Amino acid sequence: MNNGCHPDFCSRKSTVAQYHVEFARVGMNDTSRPDGPDANLPIDTEEATRLEALRALSLLGTPPSAGFDRIVETARDLFGAAAAYVSLIEGEREWRKALVGDVAREARRCDGFCRHTIRSDAVLVVEDALDDPRFASLPIVREGYRFYAGAPLVVDGARLGALAVLDRAPRGLGATDRTLLVELAKAVVDEIERGRGRDASTLQPSRFTPERRFQALAAVNACVVWRAAASGEITEAALSGPFAARATADLLGLAWLDLVHPADRRRLFRRGLGARRRGASFEETLRLSDGEGRWRWTQLRVVPLVREDGTLAEWIGKCMDVHERMLAEDAGRREAERLRLALAAGRMSTWEYDPETRAIVRDAASEAILGVPRDDLEAALERIHPEDRPFLDAAYAPGGPCCIDAVRYRHPDGRWMWLSTRAQEMRDADGRRRVVGVTFDITERKEAEERAWRAANRDSLTGLENRAAFQRSLARALSCARATAGRVSILLVDVDDFKDVNDAAGHDAGDALLREVAARLARVTGSGPHLARLGGDEFAVLIEGHAEVGESLGLAQAIEAGFRAPFMHGGRSLACRASIGVACFPDHADDAQELMMSADLALFSAKEQGRGRAAVYRPALRAAVEARVALVGEIRAALGGDAIEPHYQPKIDLATGAVTGFEALARWRHPVRGLITPGAFADAFENAEIALAIGERMARAVSADLAAWLGQGFDPGTVAINLSAAEFGRADLPDVLFAALDEAGVPRWRLGVEVTETVFLGKRAEAVAATLARFARAGMRIALDDFGTGYASLTHLKQFPVDDIKIDRSFVRDLERDPGDAAIVAAVIGLGRAFGLRVVAEGVETGGQEERLRGMGCDEGQGFRFGKPMPASRVPMFLREHGAASASAGAGRVLAVG
Repeated sequence: MNNGCHPDFCSRKSTVAQYHVEFARVGMNDTSRPDGPDANLPIDTEEATRLEALRALSLLGTPPSAGFDRIVETARDLFGAAAAYVSLIEGEREWRKALVGDVAREARRCDGFCRHTIRSDAVLVVEDALDDPRFASLPIVREGYRFYAGAPLVVDGARLGALAVLDRAPRGLGATDRTLLVELAKAVVDEIERGRGRDASTLQPSRFTPERRFQALAAVNACVVWRAAASGEITEAALSGPFAARATADLLGLAWLDLVHPADRRRLFRRGLGARRRGASFEETLRLSDGEGRWRWTQLRVVPLVREDGTLAEWIGKCMDVHERMLAEDAGRREAERLRLALAAGRMSTWEYDPETRAIVRDAASEAILGVPRDDLEAALERIHPEDRPFLDAAYAPGGPCCIDAVRYRHPDGRWMWLSTRAQEMRDADGRRRVVGVTFDITERKEAEERAWRAANRDSLTGLENRAAFQRSLARALSCARATAGRVSILLVDVDDFKDVNDAAGHDAGDALLREVAARLARVTGSGPHLARLGGDEFAVLIEGHAEVGESLGLAQAIEAGFRAPFMHGGRSLACRASIGVACFPDHADDAQELMMSADLALFSAKEQGRGRAAVYRPALRAAVEARVALVGEIRAALGGDAIEPHYQPKIDLATGAVTGFEALARWRHPVRGLITPGAFADAFENAEIALAIGERMARAVSADLAAWLGQGFDPGTVAINLSAAEFGRADLPDVLFAALDEAGVPRWRLGVEVTETVFLGKRAEAVAATLARFARAGMRIALDDFGTGYASLTHLKQFPVDDIKIDRSFVRDLERDPGDAAIVAAVIGLGRAFGLRVVAEGVETGGQEERLRGMGCDEGQGFRFGKPMPASRVPMFLREHGAASASAGAGRVLAVG
């Protein structure tokens, strides 16, 4: 690059086909408009050559390619254009292999700019197409594109098409930008050559591959762009920015080295020789004269073009003005120096590093912090955690940031520490690079941050994500799924009967079980899904990707199967079963909240089906919830308006025909639907608040009706009310019933209670026993309803103060036809007699059933045979009529009363 320059300073050849564009003419051609649409354009005589080349390359109609897409995106960004494309000409068609912007993929040849571009040896620039008669009427111009610049694509002498940029506003294109557009066109040719395999096996990252060109061009904000022969002699140049005032002739030949600061010339020459030997590009920061007597810092980047035989063909270079940045960095270095002195008294180690010799000088404090000799760099580097070493290497490589926020370091005493460094790269008077910085121990800070992070994001018991972190993971997963047409599944996992474990084995066992649940989830699901403990005994699994609903259900079933093995704690075996609800995006919900709700509904369904199973969300589940919510609202209104009222169905002594009492059944007097039985609003009883309110309402109404009948001289016997499991959840249930009776002035024995077998099986069994005992002491009869259909055992008949057992109507219905039902009824009657209990048969509808039950020894009957449920106002009439009927029936036979 000067008279003492090595003769091979720039010699290797491009791996692409020779690109037939005359650089001397780039940016210098006359782009003035001709008089007519195609006036003065050379005639295209290369059609056959082009068509043959296109067929050989098999480019037309091919799918999008990442390489071509990167080029057009780079072109659009470099020139701030609205659109860019690579177009190919085939006959009367212009087809765009790659494009960005609102441009059609295909157009007629006569409707595009490309037919003009391929006839030129240089960049075609149309500053305002509306002012150019050649292009003003083109469809693409009518669509709003007014500026065009295109460089022809030439492969093996065939002009295939053009690389073009377009904008909607008129503009010019300077010499530097024309050069850059030509370079990008070369990159397109590179990509074409790669597509057909030319020299693809020999291309190396150090040669002028399209990727390297893209990296170089994408960083361009150049003040000087030049092209040089292999000898280093500059043959062409373009200037802009602070150097635009200098004549281009100042850079031609070898005299341009005179423009480089004397202190930088030797370093530049040394770097050039090294790059020539390696055939690699290089960067250097140096000072360049701006032509007005001032030195400005520039960032020089030189890229070699190599021939197929490995020799240098030419160099492409650019100098980007970085003067202000260098001044700022110099000020920063001075500030860092002051900071180093200010922090010298702290637990920090200052140091200076020479990248060329790898020598380091540390202060005395470093030995106390690091535990290794202060001049032994390798001893310290060996103790950096292997996962963090790449960050360190990148930070202190040439051009690296020289700063590391945090790396892990193993002290010679065995403990792991966290280190952070802050450093500045500096230059000696002769330009020699050195790095000065400070390293300090941030272990306490990192440990505090870790504790805070875990508290905010992790469940302290299991180490899984907590609810807040899971919600963030879910939001990120849904955002990614929407962008990629992916899927997201949620599995809500609830540990069955977890409270029983806590109650029976203690909270330590419960905590151990939750940790075991987390471990089993991890074993079954592997490392892919997110796992979280949402709280209590509820866990969640988040699955990303493309898993279908069936696959997610399969995983849920595998999880449930993995929970079947018993959990051992303290020498005892504890149950570890789970119910799982599955919901998927986009099948079951569109957002995070709805997806979680869908999974929760599926979990509820799994529990309703008997627990220990997995269920997938169905739209009917949400509809059922909405119906329950609406029903609860209506029931609340009904309770406020006294629309819930008791109806009474009589119980008859089968031996004497006497009325022994009634069962009070809730009825809802609906303003639209009329009188509704409990079966139509049974879901409302799942709401504990509603169940308690209905129960209290029934108790007060029955007490008032009893008082009225007794006051009229009637004897209704004992009237029983049904108590739900929710009502047994309130400790003051006996007090509520006793208060209602006392207020009405009715003896407590006049009120009886009926309970189903499931009440004895719940988690409140002890509380149920205590409540029933209080009822029994008050003289109230206790009946076990629907006997034979649930899970009651003889033990329950012994444990609880039961007076009556009621045979379920399902066994009475086919009593006369089904020997099995008859045998069950006979067995229950015998069981009642053995335990000293009265037996009541429900659902008696025919005389034959009545006779058969009487013959078996059944004590009482209840059903339409004796009377349908009736309002309180009809009970006195029933008692009068039934008394007369019983007297005329003779041998205890009673008449059915509707």
